[in-house]
Amino acid sequence: MAGVNQACIFCEIVRNPTTTRLLHTDEKVIAFQDIKPAAQRHYLVIPKEHIPTVNDLQRRDEDYSLVRHMLSVGQQLLQKDAPQSIHRFGFHQPPFNSVDHLHLHCFALPYVPRWKAIKYKSLGPLGGFIEAETLLEKIRPLLSKCMRSSSSSYSSLTGADVFLRHHSYPHNSSDYSFSLVGGSLGINSMDKTFG
Repeated sequence: MAGVNQACIFCEIVRNPTTTRLLHTDEKVIAFQDIKPAAQRHYLVIPKEHIPTVNDLQRRDEDYSLVRHMLSVGQQLLQKDAPQSIHRFGFHQPPFNSVDHLHLHCFALPYVPRWKAIKYKSLGPLGGFIEAETLLEKIRPLLSKCMRSSSSSYSSLTGADVFLRHHSYPHNSSDYSFSLVGGSLGINSMDKTFG
């Protein structure tokens, strides 16, 4: 997953950015216009590191942070270039991706021509196109780094065994309690209430 792939067209753009007009570049990602735009504005945001597809992303802080950053860059670009348009962000899932290098599609709608919208539909469990926010939910780490490091009494639990559940009480919007629940398959062995 690390580095660049010599045969990848997007890795070539990362290695030799003079061949493409870049809209954004930083230490993690670059952005440019899609060569075959399907909307009024159609940008791609790609990581500089070669990551083949969304299937290679895991519930890790690094992957979540990267996708969140890609989305933020796309949002900033479209807000600047097409502030009045409806924006849409997402990824193709294998086998529907055209390039094996993770890339976020950033659209300022409408699709041009309209029939191009078909290419960016979700096919449910079969894959197709996945919205960026939906992907972020799928790869969200179960327990953030800051929670792991600040919760020394639960240091023996792993991120896969613990999740944070938030409850608000409707009678008073300022009343909140947090429950730390441990165990897999719904086992409720470590129920602690903070409040």
